[in-house]
Amino acid sequence: MEYQRRLQPSATSPAADATLLERQMGKVRQGMARLIDSYAEGVIEKSEFDPRIARLRQRLSKLDEEVRRLQDEAQLQVNLQLLVGRLEEFADKVKAGLVEADWLLRRTIIRALVKRVEVGMDAVTVVFRVTPGPFVPTPEEGVLPHCRESRSSSVMVHASDGGPHAWLLVNS
Repeated sequence: MEYQRRLQPSATSPAADATLLERQMGKVRQGMARLIDSYAEGVIEKSEFDPRIARLRQRLSKLDEEVRRLQDEAQLQVNLQLLVGRLEEFADKVKAGLVEADWLLRRTIIRALVKRVEVGMDAVTVVFRVTPGPFVPTPEEGVLPHCRESRSSSVMVHASDGGPHAWLLVNS
């Protein structure tokens, strides 16, 4: 599943990369301090000082942006891990509750989830009231569930002799 792939640690962690970038930022700051000292002591001229200090400031700014991006990425990873843990815990509770559910509760759940059941000669189609994400593949060409025209969406499960198949029906 996608969430499991995202939880896999990458080759290098964002925190380690951020630490490396912060060291580079320290070196750039030291270079800026030396350059300012050289200018103040008259070792270099203003015409030489200005472009050098501008390049160092630009480099420092880029490093700072990259550190912030990596810190945001690390925080996102932590939040994702917490969310997945909570979802797995919720799914376990739901499974346990469904095992213990009586017929009336199961019927209530089915009525809440199922929009309609279509029975044909060789197939039974169950249309659910689940709103799919924007990247769910559809059998129809050109149907985009995130378009304005398709505010009402359903997931349809089709069972036939070849086994169950799921796809998206877009109701206008």
